[in-house]
Amino acid sequence: MDETNVLQNLVRVGTVTAVDPGSRTARVLFESSDEMSSEWLAVLDSHPHIPDYDGEPQRTEFEGPDGEGAAEFEKHKHDLVIKPWLPNVGDRVVTLFLPVENAHGFVLGAYQPWQ
Repeated sequence: MDETNVLQNLVRVGTVTAVDPGSRTARVLFESSDEMSSEWLAVLDSHPHIPDYDGEPQRTEFEGPDGEGAAEFEKHKHDLVIKPWLPNVGDRVVTLFLPVENAHGFVLGAYQPWQ
C-alpha cells in the first residue's frame, strides 16, 4: 500500500455492524465502493454514559419521602446504571487507524450528519 492510500484511509466514516460490550470493540462497514468491513476495533474510553445498548432497563437512584395512602407512593429506591459509551448497531461512527499497513484501528465516536 502506498503512502497516499495509507493517509487517505487513516480517518474513515462507517456504520457499526456488531458490538462486543465485553471487550469494548465494534465492527464497522465502511462507505466505499468495495463495502469493506473492519476487524474488531477498540472503542475509545469515554465519559460515563447511561446506555441503552444492552437492553437493560434504565433506572435512577432516588429515595422519596414516606408516602401516604397508596402503596406505589411508599419510599423506594432504584439503582442507577452508568457505563462508558458504546455505539449501537446501525450507528454511524468515525474511526482512526494507525498509519502503518494492517494497523489497529479505533472507534472515536458517533457521527451525526447535519440534516
